[in-house]
Amino acid sequence: MKIEIEVKIKDFRVPNFVVREGTEGEENESAGSIPLSDLSPNDLETLCDTFRRDVFKKAGKSRPPQPARGL
Repeated sequence: MKIEIEVKIKDFRVPNFVVREGTEGEENESAGSIPLSDLSPNDLETLCDTFRRDVFKKAGKSRPPQPARGL
């Protein structure tokens, strides 16, 4: 016998800012933060790629094949 249960999950929370290196653990972390809107599209893409890679690594999974990005 096999039972499957479907569960709804929430998306990852999207931050409003990034923390500058060397500021984690400081008393006022927001003083060392940069709003996402201040980052370039290339910087945002790099951060998202790094996050995606790290999520799959932490889960012990390989990414599925990706379609080629349109230029």
